[in-house]
Amino acid sequence: MVSINELKQGNRYTFYEQRTALHSEISYRGTFLEIRHIKPTYSYIYLLCDKVNRKVVSIIPLPWIRKIESMDDILQGKTVLCPDVLTVIDEFL
Repeated sequence: MVSINELKQGNRYTFYEQRTALHSEISYRGTFLEIRHIKPTYSYIYLLCDKVNRKVVSIIPLPWIRKIESMDDILQGKTVLCPDVLTVIDEFL
């Protein structure tokens, strides 16, 4: 898992929101853009998500995030593919 402080601008991550009564789990896969501090006590994460070849900026309140995973976290070192191939594959997730 990746902590908020370890996020690197331009890298792709999967962000998981806290579960709600309506949804068992909500996740977003996207390129991390930035964290904006709107109020001293409230911040938002901005992601660039590719929704069927259409770039969409998703905004998620920071307190809603329960887990962040990088591609390394997802694969857990169980691949022999080179990083360039993984980057191409990741664009389709």
